[in-house]
Amino acid sequence: MGFFRFRRSVKLFPGVRWNFGSKSSSLSIGGRGAHYTFGTAGSRTTVGIPGTGLSYTDIHSSHQRVAARHPRIPEPSEEWVRNNRVHVTIHTPDRQPGEAAIRPDQLDTIKSITPDFDLS
Repeated sequence: MGFFRFRRSVKLFPGVRWNFGSKSSSLSIGGRGAHYTFGTAGSRTTVGIPGTGLSYTDIHSSHQRVAARHPRIPEPSEEWVRNNRVHVTIHTPDRQPGEAAIRPDQLDTIKSITPDFDLS
């Protein structure tokens, strides 16, 4: 079974829009590329590249109803990360028989990129 939504946006002045739906209302200030929105569901800043569909939204504060729908994912503990570490296998097909799988300088480069890298 489907459901209906209602959303409307009205331009009040250049760079100012009033957005309203069936459950919330907000005011947006700014134009294409960057705007700040505040209203009954919280406040947020959105920046984007016009015409590409790419944008980034930073939520400053959320209404309780909005926060309940989008809970924050907790960071895993260090113990959990240690116990659930992914085992890495390095395949080096360009090595000759009897040659080490990885040279010390290559190992140093890997360790500089990921300090907690362990080959054991």
